[in-house]
Amino acid sequence: MPSTTDQSSSTRARRLWVTLGIIAVVAVGGVLWLTSLEEDTPASGSTKAAAGSSGADAARFEGLVSYVDTHTAALVAETGKLEVGADAYAKLVVAADGDYAALATDDAEGVRTVLGEVRAAWQAANPAYEEMEGVVAGVPSLARYDVSIDAGAPVSEDAENAVDFDVKVSDDLTLEQAGNYFLLSEATIYGTEPAWSSGVAFDVDADGTTTGLGDALPKADVLQAIARDFHAEAEELQSAATAWKPNNDDAFNAIVTMTPTMSEYFESWKNSSFVLGDRSRERGFTASSRLIDVVGILSGLEVIRDAVSADIEQADPAAARSIDTDLNALIAFVTDLKQREAAGTKFTPAQADRFGADAQAQAEQIAAQVTDVARDLGIKIEA
Repeated sequence: MPSTTDQSSSTRARRLWVTLGIIAVVAVGGVLWLTSLEEDTPASGSTKAAAGSSGADAARFEGLVSYVDTHTAALVAETGKLEVGADAYAKLVVAADGDYAALATDDAEGVRTVLGEVRAAWQAANPAYEEMEGVVAGVPSLARYDVSIDAGAPVSEDAENAVDFDVKVSDDLTLEQAGNYFLLSEATIYGTEPAWSSGVAFDVDADGTTTGLGDALPKADVLQAIARDFHAEAEELQSAATAWKPNNDDAFNAIVTMTPTMSEYFESWKNSSFVLGDRSRERGFTASSRLIDVVGILSGLEVIRDAVSADIEQADPAAARSIDTDLNALIAFVTDLKQREAAGTKFTPAQADRFGADAQAQAEQIAAQVTDVARDLGIKIEA
């Protein structure tokens, strides 16, 4: 089996880096739309050396390091709460002699409180990771953690890009390469994987019905095992991120690798319950919209861009202005969609396809310009 780093690289290699011309943002009915205009990519300047000393690097990347440190600490804290909540839930199940139906009747408020804490921890852990995913997935020394935490597929669905770990639940049950930790935990907490549910209906969110998302008691041992391993993986990522010393190679490669990923994220959004509703058969992206992930990823890439903005400006001032304009426009475009969805707008699959195509074109243009600047600076972009 390929290593997780190889898996991440092969996934990213499927993304095209095609220069489609400058993409502009125009307002249409209060919504930001991306439309292709004309080729206007500035010509590259003369080759310049990459920026200075390791001391200068440390100063330039101080903001990026702080950003990653803050987010890894938050991820560790929230997955820790997830583990504590899962343990507390397991104790309630043990106290009920494993009788989920009796537990739902005899200690409804206790169960509702604990599962509410589990959900809150998961919901907080999600942006803590997604906002730094552009860094983690784009940096070779950290990329394996993106596979295990957020991007790796179940081996049954995609053997080439599957996770390489199992989750041991008990001597009798092991979840073998069943998917990344966010998928595993979401599918268990919110009941989108029936095999990991007790099958006992329960009004978790106290809305008076048992037909909402996740209105069933999860299997305690499955949730406990996933939460345990998820927290351990978050701690490993934190250690690796602390040891990481960012440089121009990492920064430019992260931008070029992670920016042109819009089409795959919008495809996931299109197939999720946020667009398809009850017709969706996806186990993930049911509790949190994929658009939130996209905004988070772009936010992290914006921090990376800021760290190398002086180098880009020195190499090609015109390209620097264009990159800034295009990245800001892309962030504004996706943020607008996210806000409209949160306010109640229901988008159609056709709209999702169109938005994804527009965002992908914009992202590819950004990546192409950053690649040109990297070449001027003598930085090798890893395909």
